[in-house]
Order: sequence, then C-alpha cells, then structure tokens
Amino acid sequence: MSNPTPEAFPDMPMTAPPGPPLRPPMPWVSYGYIAVCIAIFVLGTFMGLHNEWTHRFALYVPRMVEFGEWWRLFSCHFLHGNVLHIFFNMWVAQGLGRNLEITIGSWLFLWVSLVGALGTALSSMLFSPDALMVGASGVILSWAGAMLPLLARQARKSLLIWFIQISVLSLLPGISLAGHAGGALAGFVCGLALRQHSRGHRGWLLGASVAVIALCAWVLHHLAVPLTFRF
Repeated sequence: MSNPTPEAFPDMPMTAPPGPPLRPPMPWVSYGYIAVCIAIFVLGTFMGLHNEWTHRFALYVPRMVEFGEWWRLFSCHFLHGNVLHIFFNMWVAQGLGRNLEITIGSWLFLWVSLVGALGTALSSMLFSPDALMVGASGVILSWAGAMLPLLARQARKSLLIWFIQISVLSLLPGISLAGHAGGALAGFVCGLALRQHSRGHRGWLLGASVAVIALCAWVLHHLAVPLTFRF
C-alpha cells in the first residue's frame, strides 16, 4: 500500500494562502518517536542493555500486578526485539506517521498516538496477560485506524487491503494479535472523533479521551494493578 498523502483526507482540508507553495510543517512527533526508538535500540544493543531494558520496560502484566509498574503501558512501545522488528516498524512509521501528522497537526497526532498506545497495551493486557510485549506496531496501527474515517473512498479501500494483510501477519507466532487489534480500534475511534471535530463538533475529542481514561482505569482495576510512583 502506498502511503496516503494529505490530499487524500477530504474531511481534514488543508488550505494555503495565495502565493508560493508553503513547505509542510515539520512532523516533529512522528520523527521524534522514530528517533527515540532507533536510539534506544542502538544504545541497548551496543551497551549490552537490550535484555535488561526489555525486562524493566516491556509490557508484562505479572510485573505490573506485583510491583505496580504502570509506566510499562507506554515504555513498551519504544522497545523492539531485533533488527527486522525495528526496521519494518520504522519504515512504515515514517510514511504513515508523517502524512497523518501533517494533515491533522502535531498536537492531535500526539493525542492519537497516546490513545493508540493505551489501546494497544490494554488490549494485550486483557487478552494476552501472560505475554511479554514490545514494539511500535500497535501505535502505528492506531495511526492507520485513525486514517480510515478521514480518507477518500479509493484511499480507504487501499488501506483496508493493507489492514487485511497485517491481520494475516498478526496470526504468526510471536506477534501480538490482541495488541494490533487494540491499537487499530483505538485509532479508528480517534478518527471518528477527528472527523466530527473537523465538522465543528468539538466535544467528540473530549468524549473519546474520557472513554479511554475510563477504560484504562477499569482494566488496571480488573487486573489488580496497583498504581505506584517507584521506578
């Protein structure tokens, strides 16, 4: 699937004043996320800390229940298992992330990313509580999910075909189907809220945020994860 350009988003119009074409804004959130992921992987590999960081920061429910390590909800999305894992994730991230961020703006893109990270982690915790999860793919799928309600019809069809391919790959051993599904669903909800937001219905973003926070609180309570502030 080719990455959709900003012009493929009919519900998020981009207007420019007359005159020379303007350079698109810097997608600092998506580029920053990619840079941090790569830096963590390179440093962890060459300093021999890869296994230690995975043990301390990967999503792993038993550790979260025993020690209240809630930050794993977010830290797991910056870690990767091997070179192929991070290469393919970052390759997709630079295309999808850049175009979505330029279209909706950096702050809304950051909001989608945080919701997608939570959706990925919470789904994995509920349906694969004994699995150890790392990787950016759930966040990336939340970006793709957010695009679905915003794209023009032809671009939406291409994205749906891509989703089918990812769904098949998610059935392979070692890949978190629950995490992928949770990220994509969270992103889709964000996309619906963004579409309504672009039409003047401002309360949708707040409503989606409150729903995610409530879901997060319920999952943590359901799994008896204590909230501590000890790292």
